[in-house]
Amino acid sequence: MREINFLGVLLFLLNLTSISVGQIPAAVAESPSLGLNPEKRLTQYLVRNWTVEEGLPRNNVLDGTQTTDGYIWFGGFAGLVRFDGVEFQVFNSQSDSVFNADGVYTLHADAQNRLWIGTQGSGLLRYAQGQFQQLFTDTLLQQASVFAMAPDANGSMWLSTSRGLLHYSETGITVPDSLESIASKRIRELLIDSQGILWIGTSNEGLYRYGDEQLTFVGVEDGLPSEAIYSLSEGIDGHMWVGTWNGLARLSREGEVLSVQQNSPGQPTRSLDASLIDQHGTLWVGGLEGLGRYHQGEWKQFESRVGFQLKEISTLFQDQQGTLWAGTYRHGIWQITDGRFSGYSIPEGLSGGVVYALLAEEDAVYIGTETGLSVLTSEGVKDYLQGEGSQHFVRDIQRDSRGQLWLCTYGGLVAWDGYEKKRYTTQNGFNTNQIRTLAEDTEGNLWVGTRVGLFQIAGDSVVIPPEVAELSQTYILSLFSDSRGHLWIGTNGSGLYRWDGQKLLHYTQADGLGNNFIFRLEEDETGTLWIGTTGGLTRYQKGQFATLTRSHGLPSNVAFQPLVDDFQRLWVITDANVWMSPLREVNRLLDDKVEQLAGLQTFDKYDGLLGGQPTGVSVSHIGPDNRLYVCTPLGFSTIDLKTDHVYRHTPMQIDRVQSDARDYQGGGPVVVSPGNRQLIIHYTAFDYYAPQALRFSYQLEGFDSEWVEAGGRRGAIYTNLPPGEYTFRLKVASHDGEWSEEPLTMTIEQEAWFYQTDGFKFLVFFLFIGVGVIIHYSRIRLLEAHNKRLSQLVTKRTHMIEKQKEAIAGQAKMLESSYVKINDSIQYARRIQDALLPSPQSLQHIFPESFILYRPKDVVSGDFYWFEQIGQTVVLAVVDCTGHGIPGAFMSVLGNTLLTQIVSQQGILHPKAILRELHLQTIMHLQQDDHSDQMQDGMDVSLVMMDFEKKTLSFAGAKRPLLYHDGLDFHVLKGDRYSIGSVDTQLHQEFKEHTLPLSQIRQVYLFSDGYADQFGGEKGRKFMTKKFYSLLDQLSEKPWKAQLQELETTWLDWRGQQEQVDDILVVGVSLS
Repeated sequence: MREINFLGVLLFLLNLTSISVGQIPAAVAESPSLGLNPEKRLTQYLVRNWTVEEGLPRNNVLDGTQTTDGYIWFGGFAGLVRFDGVEFQVFNSQSDSVFNADGVYTLHADAQNRLWIGTQGSGLLRYAQGQFQQLFTDTLLQQASVFAMAPDANGSMWLSTSRGLLHYSETGITVPDSLESIASKRIRELLIDSQGILWIGTSNEGLYRYGDEQLTFVGVEDGLPSEAIYSLSEGIDGHMWVGTWNGLARLSREGEVLSVQQNSPGQPTRSLDASLIDQHGTLWVGGLEGLGRYHQGEWKQFESRVGFQLKEISTLFQDQQGTLWAGTYRHGIWQITDGRFSGYSIPEGLSGGVVYALLAEEDAVYIGTETGLSVLTSEGVKDYLQGEGSQHFVRDIQRDSRGQLWLCTYGGLVAWDGYEKKRYTTQNGFNTNQIRTLAEDTEGNLWVGTRVGLFQIAGDSVVIPPEVAELSQTYILSLFSDSRGHLWIGTNGSGLYRWDGQKLLHYTQADGLGNNFIFRLEEDETGTLWIGTTGGLTRYQKGQFATLTRSHGLPSNVAFQPLVDDFQRLWVITDANVWMSPLREVNRLLDDKVEQLAGLQTFDKYDGLLGGQPTGVSVSHIGPDNRLYVCTPLGFSTIDLKTDHVYRHTPMQIDRVQSDARDYQGGGPVVVSPGNRQLIIHYTAFDYYAPQALRFSYQLEGFDSEWVEAGGRRGAIYTNLPPGEYTFRLKVASHDGEWSEEPLTMTIEQEAWFYQTDGFKFLVFFLFIGVGVIIHYSRIRLLEAHNKRLSQLVTKRTHMIEKQKEAIAGQAKMLESSYVKINDSIQYARRIQDALLPSPQSLQHIFPESFILYRPKDVVSGDFYWFEQIGQTVVLAVVDCTGHGIPGAFMSVLGNTLLTQIVSQQGILHPKAILRELHLQTIMHLQQDDHSDQMQDGMDVSLVMMDFEKKTLSFAGAKRPLLYHDGLDFHVLKGDRYSIGSVDTQLHQEFKEHTLPLSQIRQVYLFSDGYADQFGGEKGRKFMTKKFYSLLDQLSEKPWKAQLQELETTWLDWRGQQEQVDDILVVGVSLS
């Protein structure tokens, strides 16, 4: 075998590396491969892209595949990447020593869940059970590059390497003599077909076919468009598709060129690096210019709904769910899926605009939008009534029993026969041209609901039947004629009406409706009515209403429209998605026979619903073809109701268990070493349709008493797990809300230190008992000796105690005498303080509507109130002195005396001047200065002056606010941040004065901080100022006596058994 230039091959592949995967990996049990419906337009597929911005280590991808456990794997120049739909994990030379370099050229996943990895400079690797294995034993080969590989039926592998063409098996590496002639050629592609034939594609020397030890050559002279082979795939019919530099060739099993396709419309033609035949027999080809689909003899160039194209495709493969994956050289990973809904919008021929109404018939779908009417038939889409303005806004489409098609527009009611036959407007009798809906009753009468009233069509005129005249100004949202001949009328906030031909009945939320906003109604085969509201889905059965909401497990409370299909399933169009459940299960839940709704499935953007949600307050429809047509903001989406829409099984995987000391491979039993402090169980699940929507729940049996809802988190963390055996159980819910029936389980054993074992505990227990017995008998002997000594001391000390008792009795009499004197002094101090305080009655003489809540913490108080009337002026103050009890009382006497002297004797009436003078006098009387080592005493003051002659109120405060009510709201005037008499306050401190008109003030409140600082409540916290303000706001409309009573009651309830923490003083005055 000849060696080839390794550097030359490497440089060549760095520019032109191409890998294709022509087989679908083995499917997970119970996970049917859904595939891509070839009858759909390419724009109707769902497309998603991952790049470095989403976590991909590099945008370069050379190959991809899926192992049977569910993981998707990608290879590129950044290394090997594992993907579960959400997280990327990278393996390369920085993470694993088995890699000499980062590059990965080719991948293959076998049926034993093993991943074969062809690397750049690291030989052939295999990944199984969380471990990498180097398969080359030769040192030189361990540094070789593997560019392509193909497995045979015996489990061996054909390899294209930098050392030539090799055949790997468990017994060794060989090259058949019959292949010696091409062993050193630059081989890009290898494929073994269903007959065991090896196909070998070279970089520029043609195609070789190897079978029965015979090697044949196929080149340009045999019909190939080029001898630069880029991809190989086998069709369902056994024919070989060969992608080349400039075209595509189809060959027979024997190697005969049957046809060549170059430059066909929609066909990629340059550098066809990847090709794939899916389970429908559709050929997908990717290359430099993009991706193409070949089906039933026709090429279609892939282009997504939003207009971008795939370029520079390096690999194509399908996963177990039938999703198509495309790797690119510079644009990351692309996923193409087939949603359960098919979308129709601008790429499918619609003119655009939000779709508000749909009517599906045998040969046409009528589409009402905000810009007119479109009709979809087998010939395509035709537009009518197109234009801007309300006359083109179609809100409903109905056909009556006479075959007449009616369009409800915001420019009137239109009779349509392929043209505008007649338009009914305000000139014909409507109150408005904004028509919302139309219904025909059992007698053939046409009823029309508008934004302003309910009407009936009578020939060329519009009339208001006198029986429903009360609805002539009502906003009508929906009309429905049931099988009993009743006309149901849904309104915009006025509830639901029923006209039975004789009387009009009215139902509201009080009768059991979910809400008074009534959207569409539907009747099932039993005559039960289903009603969509903004407050849930309501059932009307046997004269009774019952409603389902989010509290019952529904995905939304807003139900725009319920629809019943031929399979007795209820479909509900909501503001967020579409949900479906068997009617039987919905009724069982409403009848309280079950606690949760079984069979509930949701459909949203992950299922192909255009825009991710339906159009609000729209009219969807189930057509005669058993398809559901849903209005969306981008067009409309349709789903085949004949298909079983039970969501596919979602495989779960416990990837690994991480402890303090090491990582354990997930799946099998895990035994964790003793002393472990933290255990992290990493898990995942595989649903590549909607991976971000997966929700997990887990339970560690033996530790967790209940299941833990983990949301989208893919890990469970446990700390300081006690020794023992546990079973970890995992469940997953796909985006439609269905939980896995059986949990995935794994056993975990947390080993114990020797001192944590039962044997050691028994040993310690018996030792403890033995030591206890010894100590017990020793203690008895010591006690007997000790008691003997004590008995000798008792007699001696009894005499001494009797003498001490006489002395203590004398001291008790002295203490009792002192206590009486001190208590008398305190009571006298209280009488002095009470004498200084004006009575509440004197305040009520000035302000009849007023109250004073005064509760000292001790016998005497550090809080006091003071007021004085001088002519037409009243000065009112609430003062909070330093401390409480006797110290506070002394300060309060001083403050009371000084206020009387300043206001009554000195005649100072302005609040800021009063506070300034009070500050100076206090410092002088207490002899406080900056150098004093005594306690710094002071007062916090809230002071107002009400001048009834000038009709003004002035306020100044020292660390205390004023709260007043103007008749509408409460307002707070904050005091200055300085205390009266404090050395921290400047000697000649100026205080800010606020002046307001008395006409703007209804009530004022002055108070100390004792009420808000009281601890209590369930959690023993402070009442807080904000809550105190809110309480006063609630009480402001009540009489003053009631305010005082509720303030006291609230405070007592809040305090409960807690101790009062401070003096409490609240003064309220009405000025109205």
